Amino acid sequence: MNGVASSNGTNGESMDSSNEPKPISTRAWAENVNYDPEKIFDKLFYDDISYLLRLEHLWRERRPPTPLRRADAMAASASSSGSNDSADDANKVWSLAECADVFCECVSALSRRKNAAEDKILHWDKDDNDAMRFVAACANVRATIFGIPCKSLFEIKCEFRCLNISWWFLSNGSFIAMAGNIVPAIATTNAIVAGMMVVEASKIISGNLDKLRVVFISLQPNPRGKILVDQIPFEPNPKCFVCSEKRECHVRLNPAQMTVKSLQDKVLKGALNMVEPDVMEATTSRIIISSEEGETTELEPKTLEELSIGNGAMLTCDDFQQKLELRLILSECKTMKGDEFEIVQDSGEEKPAAEEESRKRKSMAPPEELDELNAPKRAKI
Repeated sequence: MNGVASSNGTNGESMDSSNEPKPISTRAWAENVNYDPEKIFDKLFYDDISYLLRLEHLWRERRPPTPLRRADAMAASASSSGSNDSADDANKVWSLAECADVFCECVSALSRRKNAAEDKILHWDKDDNDAMRFVAACANVRATIFGIPCKSLFEIKCEFRCLNISWWFLSNGSFIAMAGNIVPAIATTNAIVAGMMVVEASKIISGNLDKLRVVFISLQPNPRGKILVDQIPFEPNPKCFVCSEKRECHVRLNPAQMTVKSLQDKVLKGALNMVEPDVMEATTSRIIISSEEGETTELEPKTLEELSIGNGAMLTCDDFQQKLELRLILSECKTMKGDEFEIVQDSGEEKPAAEEESRKRKSMAPPEELDELNAPKRAKI
């Protein structure tokens, strides 16, 4: 084309791309076929499954699925002695033909309800009989295709509710949309973990902190036959500036090159995971960083040295978003450049330093003093 407009009015676009069929969503396709149950059945369980079969790498180490048409489903169960009334039994596992019948009945019923709705939208409800029968029928048909044992409507309802409870807890109290392929609702390990989290959370709410337990899920039952193994919670980590009683954090940096902006973004927010820190110099109560917008903006480009903050300076840091308060103790390191820094665990550094000092003292001591240092202490009488 090279900048020359096309003479056929296509604005220079390729004719080949315009003739390519555009993909259509399943929802739009279902509307185009007027929600014909048999056509939808064949598309979901024959056409889509046949497409999956062409992806040969998926079936190298697993059983490939078997595509299924509605006519084949009816023929496979033609010799079955079950009646159509058995599909109303929630405790019975439906046959393949019954699943196909229930699928078609529910598609017709749900499409009529959709067309009758003012907004032309169906709203999901786990207590909706048509919706749950539709889910059960789809789940069992797909289970048959993939060689998975089928389940009754009652079992699927129970497990679906278990999943709803766990998803509700894991999503902080709000139901989330469970989209994707419809598969049998199975209470997985995630649901078990969510349930145990609720149990332990209830102990915190009721004030029974002495009854709190850390619970693990074992891969295999222990000698007592237990899968869930509990133990008393761990003690606070003395090296952690969050859970230890001594909330201090030592930071090694170069005050001559570290700016207030870098201290806020790199150290406090980046390394210490603060959200909206407020920083004040402990000795002078001078505000260095404020969570209030614009209050300390003029200080951000300045270095710590320009603010007379150097080696041994102690900064009080508060984060009201997390109710976190700690003291930041600065150590000068002139070899560091720009916003380089290193977080040093205070309690973890003191012990090795003391041991190193003791080792040096022993190595430099005269022989007579060394014997005295190595001699066992005598008990006082």
